[in-house]
Amino acid sequence: MQAPYLTSSLQDQESYETFRDELLRDPINHEDDAVLIAGLKERMDAIEKMRNCVAHNRRPSKRISENYDNARPLLNGLLDAYLTRWEQANDIPS
Repeated sequence: MQAPYLTSSLQDQESYETFRDELLRDPINHEDDAVLIAGLKERMDAIEKMRNCVAHNRRPSKRISENYDNARPLLNGLLDAYLTRWEQANDIPS
């Protein structure tokens, strides 16, 4: 966010209140968000190990590859389910 936009937004009382509320809110307000984060933590270890191999130009071991292949569809399913619930809760057309 650019400084002039931030400054003008903070000068507007409604924007300032929204900004203040966002800064003061609890980190996780909704149960669905907590479930998503817990699911991400469970599945990201395998993704991170594969990412690390790619980032350092190393061939992943068979175990890392298998764990990644197992975790990726689970992660995609978790994200798809979360976004579907979010779209339905907010009446966003898919």
